[in-house]
Amino acid sequence: MAVWFIILIYYIIFTSVIIMANMVIKKYCFSYLVLSNLSTIMCFLSIMYLQYSECSKAVYRIANTCAFMSFTVSIILGYVALKTFINLEIKRLQILLYAFLVIINTVISFTAPYYVTYMDKFILMVLFIKAAGNIFIKRKNDKISVLFAFIVLIFPVINIIIGVCSLIFHVKISNSITWGVYVLQSSTYSLFMLLYSIFEIKNESNRNVTLLNEAIKMDEFRMSAVSGITHELKTPINIISSSIQLLNDRYIGKDCYNEQKVKEYMDIMKKNSYRIIKIANNFIDINKAELDAFEIDYVMCDVVNLVESITMSTVPFAEAKGVEVIFDTNIEEYIMLCDIYKMERIILNLISNAIKFTNAENGMVWVNLNIDSDTANISVKDNGKGIALDRQHNIFQKFSQQASENNVIESSGLGLSLVKVFVDMLHGTVKLKSKEGEGAEFTVSLPIKICKECDVKEYKLDNERKLNVELSDLD
Repeated sequence: MAVWFIILIYYIIFTSVIIMANMVIKKYCFSYLVLSNLSTIMCFLSIMYLQYSECSKAVYRIANTCAFMSFTVSIILGYVALKTFINLEIKRLQILLYAFLVIINTVISFTAPYYVTYMDKFILMVLFIKAAGNIFIKRKNDKISVLFAFIVLIFPVINIIIGVCSLIFHVKISNSITWGVYVLQSSTYSLFMLLYSIFEIKNESNRNVTLLNEAIKMDEFRMSAVSGITHELKTPINIISSSIQLLNDRYIGKDCYNEQKVKEYMDIMKKNSYRIIKIANNFIDINKAELDAFEIDYVMCDVVNLVESITMSTVPFAEAKGVEVIFDTNIEEYIMLCDIYKMERIILNLISNAIKFTNAENGMVWVNLNIDSDTANISVKDNGKGIALDRQHNIFQKFSQQASENNVIESSGLGLSLVKVFVDMLHGTVKLKSKEGEGAEFTVSLPIKICKECDVKEYKLDNERKLNVELSDLD
């Protein structure tokens, strides 16, 4: 009796734990587990009454029926808990089958010989074997779930082996072993579901924290981007507005007209208008790229002449800032397919950045074109302040802004993002090599493509306005 009493106390404590877990976790599977364990407790109380109490035949049958029925209900509810745990739908036909099993077990307890009850038990164990298969199929990529499927499988197999040994080989197996296996089975299932649910809640909590941190970072990033773009737009607009005000106050309606001063103010307004146009162009191109609205427009041209012409067109702007630009190549001429618009934007953006973040004193920018067997490599290197290591991983992201020496954001952060977008469109790569305080080097590698049937187009950068727009943010 001591053994049965210990098992009963254990089940009462364990059921209390599941009830508390159900109050916190609030999953249907734990509600079914609670009902299953309560049915098991009822079964144990009935068995203890049958074994250790003297009673009439009628009372004996009632207690025996209660034991059979509660045992069947316990197993079925445990199986339902398993199905609910792995998110499998319980169909109406299955509910009718479970109710039928309960009724059959109740009837068997009155009339059928003991071996029929074993057959009924076999059917119930087969349900658990089926549940193990469902777990494996539904969560086969999850190692923990595969382990659980094995645990779910092993106990019904043991129970079936015990039943076969009793029925066919007439091996006497004590009730304590049979019930011990069942108690171990029920406890293991319940404990695993509880621990797995706690593990899922912890993971979900970690995911939520991660998402929250990402949302906070994104919000900060968005605010920084808006602030940077607002500053970028506000600066040229303020300069234009101030220039107009000066012209109005000093020269409009007055005799002291100074053509040189007026021209100077007009140039300031024109330059800052170009800056606004560049920002607008960058936004338009970024949006077009995101909408996949760009088309590749290849023409056959001399890539050496293309890169050299673009590079040399920036020399006057660089000299005005006190920076020297040098171009070099390993070959004098090479005809290949080029998308002129995108290559212009790529090279001008890289050179503009190199000049902008290079000091006037001994400032140098090297543009090198190296043609190998299947790749055209364009590198833009400077001896400026370089890029900090912690910023290099996201340097090609939108709104990733490089600050000046006085920590003022000097660009909208779209230029390098556009470079990456255009290079990707041309099926190339762009890499950064930089050490803070020692300059930066960007290398664009584009695959060489040839069209023998296409006419060769001579490249000439003759659009002064385009150049002024692209280099408008150079002071």
